[in-house]
Amino acid sequence: MVVKHLFLHTHSFSFFTACCQGQSRCPVYPTELVFALDMSSDVKPPMFKRIIDTVTFIMTNVTIRGSNCPVGARVAVTSYNKHTNYLIRFSDFQKKEKLLSAIKNISLESSNNGRDIGACMRFVAKNVFKRSFQGATVRRVAVFFSHGRTDDPATISTAVMEYSALGIAAAVISFTSAPAIKRAISTDDSGTFQLIEISGNDFKRQVQPFLMCTLCYDECKVDSLCGKKNSSLNKASLDVGFLLDSSYNINLPEYEEARSFISTVIDGLDVENTGTRVALVSSAPPGLRSDNKGKPHVEFDFLTYRRANIMKRHVQENTHRLRDAPAFGLSLKWMLENIMYKTSDLKKNKVIIMILSGETSVWDKQTLREAAFEAKCKGFALFVLFIGKTYNDTELMELPSTPTENHLLQLGQVHKPNFGYASRFTRAFLNAVKLSINKYPPAELKANCIDNRRKRRRT
Repeated sequence: MVVKHLFLHTHSFSFFTACCQGQSRCPVYPTELVFALDMSSDVKPPMFKRIIDTVTFIMTNVTIRGSNCPVGARVAVTSYNKHTNYLIRFSDFQKKEKLLSAIKNISLESSNNGRDIGACMRFVAKNVFKRSFQGATVRRVAVFFSHGRTDDPATISTAVMEYSALGIAAAVISFTSAPAIKRAISTDDSGTFQLIEISGNDFKRQVQPFLMCTLCYDECKVDSLCGKKNSSLNKASLDVGFLLDSSYNINLPEYEEARSFISTVIDGLDVENTGTRVALVSSAPPGLRSDNKGKPHVEFDFLTYRRANIMKRHVQENTHRLRDAPAFGLSLKWMLENIMYKTSDLKKNKVIIMILSGETSVWDKQTLREAAFEAKCKGFALFVLFIGKTYNDTELMELPSTPTENHLLQLGQVHKPNFGYASRFTRAFLNAVKLSINKYPPAELKANCIDNRRKRRRT
């Protein structure tokens, strides 16, 4: 019965949207709208009043969904500091007057907690929007208010990647300068993630870009201010090496999806215009063991192809499951020594994307730990897409670069892997690499890298 209920909601929207069209409204499309109010320790009553006034002004421009006809917005409100709390749920109000009254009556709750806007963003995506309506025409929009520095900037980067992958439009309205937020959202190349820094008292004029380009956005009447993208992303180039699990771990449907994922990522790299280079290695062919001189199967290296369409054709037509024992450690080590290190003009921004469907062989585990550690010490961004249902948690956590939330994506543990989500998340991750959002290696790893180098010299 639950499945039928969700199916009805999803398919009702296209019918009711057509029947309810008429005068111009905001939002133009059925919308699930979430406000997140900053209640951190440094937010005082006068500032909180400004936040409520801004929410109220935005709401005066919004049509509230009040019937079965899905025109307008359903609204939820949360508050946050280090933790996020529900204040108003989507189902609470269908009358605009009552909703506005409830918002105006929200009181600031005193707290000693700092601010973690990234954690709030992730909570909203995973919990609040989880209970939203679905449908091809339904838009999800989140507005986060902030009045100061966040305690954990890294979580903002993760949240931006997740929002890009989920197709959630978001805006941060900050009443102070917000360099950490500005830096994090620069990875968004869709133009739908906004930062509005309010200065002075004329907040109504300053939130207009959010209204025009996000909340009231109409694809048929795009304002000239909307859709501006980060031009620096278009110029940055990468060296990207894919290591594809081709062992008996991965079944045929997973393998075909993994190949499509690689093709989609290659599409987004704009190889011809940026000079980005791509290599692909399959792991592992029959006979690859630690006690012989075998090697993984090289599909192509950085010098083989210069055009994306030829790379994609190779991926789709010339790659095949090799179906032998997994040897990710030996494959990664070989890839580093024979492709990466032998490329004389290796780019500053260099990435290895491992697509895995299980753990490596017992005899290969130590090699995998050492090779992953070496790759990270050498400045590679190590990203892991795991698509299997079972895994070794310790092994999986040791592989990717840090922060782990930016560099590890686990799919397929419960449901069929969502490779569309994976490709969009990976695109945002690669943008973060281009803009040096994270350091490779990070400062906390450098000391370990130096110690390890000294130990190897002694031996």
